[in-house]
Amino acid sequence: MTSVLRRAVYEIARVASRTDDAILFIRSEVAKMDRDQLGDLAVAYIYSEAQSMRRGVTLAAERAAEEPRRPRRSQRPRRGTQAWAVWADEPENAETLAAEYEIDERLRRELHVTLQDAMDKYAAELRIEWTAELLDAEFALGDGTSVSWGDASREQHELRMAMHRRNAIAGAEGFARHSQAIELLDNSGASSLREALSLLKVGTK
Repeated sequence: MTSVLRRAVYEIARVASRTDDAILFIRSEVAKMDRDQLGDLAVAYIYSEAQSMRRGVTLAAERAAEEPRRPRRSQRPRRGTQAWAVWADEPENAETLAAEYEIDERLRRELHVTLQDAMDKYAAELRIEWTAELLDAEFALGDGTSVSWGDASREQHELRMAMHRRNAIAGAEGFARHSQAIELLDNSGASSLREALSLLKVGTK
């Protein structure tokens, strides 16, 4: 999407947010666009959705791959395999799984609180010089639109804060997963996770 079209979209969204019938207003403005502009809008929207889906799939795979914070029983199948699904479906294992998931959720909640406290402290102590360059600079809102620092509303700053918060949490979770991967590689002497897991599989036979 060109910068001209992006600004036009932002202006439509800005006016629509203050209009009683936002859908009717947006329809009337979109009707004024030519075929190329509509094509650019469609491509930008679909690309944004595709990127969001890709991030969602990756994050779901990463979270699903997290190991429980308890020693694994030798008879227990590896998480994510069909054998694990059968094992997890057994009633006698329900209590073990519930306890492990509770540990995972508690650790995730503690991470969120710690990060929020750190960000709040940093924000309270940060000193910013509101220069003309910064006021003219733009930041994205996550819906395909951008707004300048100088023109952003309180709500738009809150939206951007929420994006940074989600990114910080995802970044911390990602850091932990890569740290676990490095630990496994160092302990096994392998050059990749596939090799390390193969070595572990051979060692447990």
